[in-house]
Amino acid sequence: METNTVKLLRECNAGIKMGMNALNLVLGHVKDSQLKAALEEARDTHAILGDETHKMLIRARESTKDAHPMAEAMSDMKIKATLAMNDSKS
Repeated sequence: METNTVKLLRECNAGIKMGMNALNLVLGHVKDSQLKAALEEARDTHAILGDETHKMLIRARESTKDAHPMAEAMSDMKIKATLAMNDSKS
């Protein structure tokens, strides 16, 4: 497998992990059943894509990577702050 393909798969896999984390954070606060179903479907799709990218990396004998810790922290902080502001308005 080409080097650029491996790099792209690693980045995709890391982004998928971040997306799943964000969806899981938000799902606990969703009250609307239609929105919750859509977010759960998105999470399931992310899981499938994550598994596929992981399998492709394994077949290429390459490792996965996680998103940069600062990017993860900033994403979590923004999501939690937004959720806290919206919860306080209820």
